[in-house]
Amino acid sequence: HKLTQSGIEGTFGGDSGFSGNRFDFLKGGWFSSNKTKRYGLEADTQSNLAGTFNSFKTGMIGTADYFGVTAAKQMIEGYTKYVKWNFKGKNQEQIQSMIEQTFKDMQNDMAGFILAGTDFVRQGESNVDALNRLKTNLEGVNAVLWLLDDNLYELTLQSGDYASSLVDIFGGMEKFQSALG
Repeated sequence: HKLTQSGIEGTFGGDSGFSGNRFDFLKGGWFSSNKTKRYGLEADTQSNLAGTFNSFKTGMIGTADYFGVTAAKQMIEGYTKYVKWNFKGKNQEQIQSMIEQTFKDMQNDMAGFILAGTDFVRQGESNVDALNRLKTNLEGVNAVLWLLDDNLYELTLQSGDYASSLVDIFGGMEKFQSALG
């Protein structure tokens, strides 16, 4: 047998945040079949993966609440994703990059639940970037409107898009605030 893969596999989601194990995949030869050996995951690795997932899941649920998108909240709460990371032949930096990309992808999936049915994501922008832009611009515009004793925008995705368009007209949040503040 020849070791061809070695890493971590498991599922993000559920009550635990992450459930998984280490694995080694051994390629069989002429007279032997392939084998996968599985080992328990170290407690700190399990805890770190689950904690990171649960942290950004909680943040995305908060964002869904912020914008009043209750259907997205339920989808985020039920979100699961199976992963299988093969670390064989990779250095620590490559392994870290692989794990970080998985977390970015999952966060972007969840942000997509919040933005579903809208066209608020701009070209070249991720779902997460779009939500951050909408929220930041909505908060910035509302802060200026509050100072002017004007009506505030509701906390919705549509209002975030209006606020973002308004900020764009002025050439950015800083110019908007200085023009109206």
